[in-house]
Amino acid sequence: MLTADVEGGTFRLRHAVSADLPAIVGLLADDSLGAGRERAEDMSPYERA
Repeated sequence: MLTADVEGGTFRLRHAVSADLPAIVGLLADDSLGAGRERAEDMSPYERA
C-alpha cells in the first residue's frame, strides 16, 4: 500500500483485487468517453485483462 499526503488530504493506494472490478468498470462506463465502449454487464473481458 502506498500513502500519499497531498493538498486536501492523505490518500492510500493499493492494487485492485477482483472484488473491485465491478466498481472500476462502473466508473469507466460512467465517463463520457467510456460510455459508448465500456459494458458493465459482461465482466469477462475485464477479468482477462
